[in-house]
Amino acid sequence: MNSYENYEGVEQVAKWLFFCALMIAIMVVIGGITRLTESGVSITEWNLMTGIIPPLNPQDWQELYSKYQNTPQFKEINSHMTVDEFQTIFWWEWIHRLWGRLIGVVFVVPLLWFAWKNRLPSTLFLSLAVLLILGSMQGYLGWWMVQSGIKDQPWVSPVRLTVHLGFAILLFGLVMWIGLSLIRGVSPTKFYSKSRSALVSKILLLMIFGTILLGGMTAGSRAGLVYNQFPLMGDGFIPSDYWLATLSFWDNGLINPVAIQFHHRIAAEITGLLIIGLAVTVYYKRHHQKIIRRAALVFLLAALLQIGLGIATLVMAVPIVLAALHQFGAVFLFGSGVVLTHLLSTGEPREDKRFISEKNKQPARHGATRQIDQ
Repeated sequence: MNSYENYEGVEQVAKWLFFCALMIAIMVVIGGITRLTESGVSITEWNLMTGIIPPLNPQDWQELYSKYQNTPQFKEINSHMTVDEFQTIFWWEWIHRLWGRLIGVVFVVPLLWFAWKNRLPSTLFLSLAVLLILGSMQGYLGWWMVQSGIKDQPWVSPVRLTVHLGFAILLFGLVMWIGLSLIRGVSPTKFYSKSRSALVSKILLLMIFGTILLGGMTAGSRAGLVYNQFPLMGDGFIPSDYWLATLSFWDNGLINPVAIQFHHRIAAEITGLLIIGLAVTVYYKRHHQKIIRRAALVFLLAALLQIGLGIATLVMAVPIVLAALHQFGAVFLFGSGVVLTHLLSTGEPREDKRFISEKNKQPARHGATRQIDQ
């Protein structure tokens, strides 16, 4: 029996969360294009409200262009750029920021409405409030990232970019997990399972996350523009300039583009092989529910697609369209991993009294429909 059977609005809340997850996925792609087009520092200020209004006349454009001219990126790389050319990179950064604001509105307004209509159990409200705080932090991290490319260097810090990307993926995964918990009638905190496949899927989810972070470092340091060949790097599997004696241990991993790309390659290859192994194993275990076997198949196809996109992006020297698709492929792969992990961890939907009690129907705090068992 589904513990949300008598919970009014569970489907609407779940659909809303899945829509938010889709918006976050699109946001990641827009952010990737913003980086690929070197647009991230085209807007040198952060104004939450007034920043929504774009330039409306030539004077506005000239003012913004003059501010951009003071950045290291303009002085060292784009000193030839005209106002018309500046408009292109401006629009990508403006769209990126606008989309982030839209995500905030799409999340906050329904959250308040569902709470007002008494459709959120207290523990669910608390989980969503935490997501709201994390989303606000993500906005700050975005500006923290941009600041690194305004003063001292002609591009944003690869480390800060990676933190910003990783936080977006984390938010995407959490929103997906809570939405899946709602439609399957289990507590969002249900993560432990004795299933070996569930354990492996969780490890793989962490490995995918780590590979995405390495991909952020690769993108931020432009490491994809070296050794545009596969499967070798130069004349061997390990490139001769993988380790530079002039750099420290940490600098080799953080600023040597050859080492950065190599780490991303190795992580992607190992993770991809393990995903194939898990997906095939789960798919051919007949005792698994049909929905789990289908999720394993999607996970497998997502991994194969992402591997193909990664290789194509590399050997073609990072064209913007392919690189953007590769970034979306990473989000899709992570999302399909979240779905499979959730299914393997929760099994058959069942009554979960730790999240919402059937018997106790007293109103809970924060406008919940019934009291939560402690």
